[in-house]
Amino acid sequence: MDNSISACLRLTDKSERTLSLNIRYFQQNLFISINNTFNEQEQETRKTRQRDGWGLRNVDALVQEYQGTIKRFKENSHYRTEILLPSPIN
Repeated sequence: MDNSISACLRLTDKSERTLSLNIRYFQQNLFISINNTFNEQEQETRKTRQRDGWGLRNVDALVQEYQGTIKRFKENSHYRTEILLPSPIN
């Protein structure tokens, strides 16, 4: 979430800033979707930021620990992360 918020705040045109969080429970699974806009030209300078990426690694590790799946999509100026976690109670 922190990366998504930061990416939105770095957009200079406030009207282009969008961020959505969707959390649902269905078919004994927890589904989490985060969608945000970002500046596509910023991708080159991203490598200079030192802290980015640690949170993503932690999320990946947790999803793997709970035997879930994670998918990331980047299209135009939108970035989406989808996480599916099985219910521990079946």
